[in-house]
Amino acid sequence: MIFTMITNPTITLVFVNFQSVWSLSLALESLFLQEPHKDFFEVIVFNNDVKERSALKQLSRLLPFRLIQSESNVGFGQGVNMAAAQAQGTILGLLNPDTRWLRESLIEIGGFLKEQPKDT
Repeated sequence: MIFTMITNPTITLVFVNFQSVWSLSLALESLFLQEPHKDFFEVIVFNNDVKERSALKQLSRLLPFRLIQSESNVGFGQGVNMAAAQAQGTILGLLNPDTRWLRESLIEIGGFLKEQPKDT
């Protein structure tokens, strides 16, 4: 299976990693296996764990996500903010590394959110 990065996603999914590369790899594999519309979303992984740099770099060669490496553990909130600053999607989703994707759902989630009033 060949994956490519997309340039105009509707949804940006952000994962913040800290001592969770194994669980994160399972989350990403399940996501990319279950979601057939790869042009609908992008994934950004913010790495807060210097010890897991090489494992995440290797994983980024296998799956299409943008990897942001931090020089130190800046915490969850700052990691999210730094990843969100690079997001290209109009919808931002924050996911834990232990998330498992069980079925296709991003098109449905995106459609629902787009229908919501903009002032809420």
